[in-house]
Amino acid sequence: MKFSKLLLSAAMAAAFVACSKDETTPEGGNNSGEILGTYDFVGMKVTSKSTATDNSSTDKTITYSSYNSKENQGTVVFDASKVVSSNFAYTVDTTVKAEIYTEGEEMQTIEIPFMFKAPASGSTAAYKMKGTDSIYFEKGFISLPDNSGTAPTTPNTAKVTWVGDTLVLYSAIAYTSSQQASGITFTTLMTATQEVKLKKRK
Repeated sequence: MKFSKLLLSAAMAAAFVACSKDETTPEGGNNSGEILGTYDFVGMKVTSKSTATDNSSTDKTITYSSYNSKENQGTVVFDASKVVSSNFAYTVDTTVKAEIYTEGEEMQTIEIPFMFKAPASGSTAAYKMKGTDSIYFEKGFISLPDNSGTAPTTPNTAKVTWVGDTLVLYSAIAYTSSQQASGITFTTLMTATQEVKLKKRK
């Protein structure tokens, strides 16, 4: 029973990719250049690994997740100092792999289906360019699934690349949380990568 609940929480956490905890204020001005304009949200790719450890023992579950968002919608507008998103939504339909360890030994590996629907929403966040290939979002950018629904966004820095007329924002994340399930307290360490694609309107 203890591990069934730990596994459920770990599987949910595997789909969680919160924005980076990097709260360092970037140097320099806001040389946004070609990033200014209106975009359509066309996709997001997430790859993550989460380790959920029972705080009262050495038991743990390591969960792996990799997915591309579906049913993508929404508009994103970059002006000289802020980014505004509207009608932003996506779904996740994937399978996560979980490795269960008891007293340091792997007991079993299972796969768990995971589905999530992010409700349409909008937000406004200030941003600054860091050189020409990175962008710092003061309040984060995209809210993603966690155990309670959607996680709050936090400050993060994303790498900027272009594929034709599509802006690609790449982020690396490390995140730690503490949770309880049926009286059991456990700590989850998440590492992940996130790739967001925005197609620029002409």
